[in-house]
Amino acid sequence: MKERLLIVCAALLAVWACGSSPAHGGDSGAGATLQGEWLIVEVQGQPVPGEAWGELEAQPWVGFDVASGRVWGSSGCNRLLGTVSIDEQAGTIDLGSGMGSTKMLCANMRLEDAVLAAFAQATRFAAQEDGRIALLDEEGKTVMRLKEKQTRSND
Repeated sequence: MKERLLIVCAALLAVWACGSSPAHGGDSGAGATLQGEWLIVEVQGQPVPGEAWGELEAQPWVGFDVASGRVWGSSGCNRLLGTVSIDEQAGTIDLGSGMGSTKMLCANMRLEDAVLAAFAQATRFAAQEDGRIALLDEEGKTVMRLKEKQTRSND
């Protein structure tokens, strides 16, 4: 049983490790694509970090590779990985049952649970005037806002 669990964990880590950050597609100011990595800056109308969530273990973030349909990231404590269907022309996203996470016990599960619930509700996305991306539910309500994750430069 322990060997089987170890194999599953090793496979999940291998998938996550292979998910190196792809280049952000398009103009960084355009915000019309989900390609690349994004900080999760708002969940269910509450800013992250923020008083509603308490102390964070880590800033949650998500990465999308639109061409291959891969998704990866962190929900604040646990790692996210899986598949996603994105139609950028129609502005739709389907995380469906293709997304999973590790199951470590976290000191603060409120943000963790809210991030996972928001991903489950998201069916569409829209570019915002400030360059951020809003993930929307079926009624068009914003369930999550994303801000482009800046990578360090050695310049």
